[in-house]
Amino acid sequence: MESVTLIARQIEGRMRQALGRHKSVLLLGPRQTGKTTLLQQLQPDVVLNFLRPEVRQRYERSPQLLGTEVEALAERTRGRKPLIALDEVQRVPDLVNSVQDLVDRKLAQFILTGSSARELRRGRDTNWLPGRLAPLRLDPFSLAEREPPSLEHALVFGSLPGIARASDDAAREEDFAGTGALQLTRNQQADILPGWWNDGRTVVFTTLTETNRQTLRVSVDGTAPDERLFEGTGVISESGNFLFVNQAPPGSNPVRGYVALTNAQRRFVPFPEPFQRLRALKLSPDDRLLAYDAEERGRNEVCLVDFPGFTNKTILSRGGGHHPQWNPNGRELFYLTGDGRQLVSRKLNPEGSLEEETKVFDLPESFEGGLAYWPNTYTAAHDGNRFLMLQKVRDEATPERVAKSNVRVVMNWFEEFRRKK
Repeated sequence: MESVTLIARQIEGRMRQALGRHKSVLLLGPRQTGKTTLLQQLQPDVVLNFLRPEVRQRYERSPQLLGTEVEALAERTRGRKPLIALDEVQRVPDLVNSVQDLVDRKLAQFILTGSSARELRRGRDTNWLPGRLAPLRLDPFSLAEREPPSLEHALVFGSLPGIARASDDAAREEDFAGTGALQLTRNQQADILPGWWNDGRTVVFTTLTETNRQTLRVSVDGTAPDERLFEGTGVISESGNFLFVNQAPPGSNPVRGYVALTNAQRRFVPFPEPFQRLRALKLSPDDRLLAYDAEERGRNEVCLVDFPGFTNKTILSRGGGHHPQWNPNGRELFYLTGDGRQLVSRKLNPEGSLEEETKVFDLPESFEGGLAYWPNTYTAAHDGNRFLMLQKVRDEATPERVAKSNVRVVMNWFEEFRRKK
């Protein structure tokens, strides 16, 4: 049998410290990050895994059983509090009240694990055991925890322990294909236009209700309540300071405007009338310049205007353009030419003037340029030298079918596009 060497997780020391202070622990984190393995390292007296149907159903029917069983165990371990692990406790959230009672009576310590705090509190007044639990989070391997610490592998395959420790790249590819996604919402209607906010801790999106559209925000780890930000379709700016909103008052034409999220009142400010038909809005990282698509001179062009004053309008593209994207440094704006065959850019000088349009690279026929109303067809990495794009990939099994779009990361883009030209 092949032996497996466990990799020490940095959070284990913090868990042991909390338990040493007679606290219980709430350990949250995505699936497959190693929560159950970490539990085994801590050697609890009892482990209840609520992923097992027979275990979950037993305690769903009779939540009071936990108190009876822990009381009996405490009698047998006099002089030492037993350590009880409840794995995936969000499956039976009613048990949290029993845990509070047992902790308050000093009968046991607990480690509660869960892959979804959202599920733990969904539809309920959640008892977070204030003052009794040490809340901790287990994420995939950090670079320091990887053996060897390969940044390239982390970028390509991610850092879930099972994938990171696979024997070779082929095994990692196979394992990576089987990883699941974390579902953040379960609305009856469609959710659209997701965007990151609050340093990746929050997602802003629009939900389509039966009668209208609402822009909501939801925390990724579920530790904050969902919140309605505004009535209408909303897209958040890169800085997270502004929400661009389309309102559709009953019986009236849609009105486009913005909401300053840093303002407690969150007042809707409509765009001036000449700017009501903008598309693909992209606010610069410093919130001073707004790039967009608009009909100009009989064709679609990329334009730039001061924000929020909507002054000093400049048409950037030459012969048509669409889908602007800012370089994260805020000093360069990328966009696609009108025919969608080139990525070009214009740089901003320190004094605010614009350099001439320059070609970044030609795009292959397989590039998916999208439609005018798509908010994004590509994005620039933080270094401004790599781009995430959609590429049409033909299904070899049915070559007569139209090529479909797939997400691809272009890491060595110069060589990649030189071969495809």
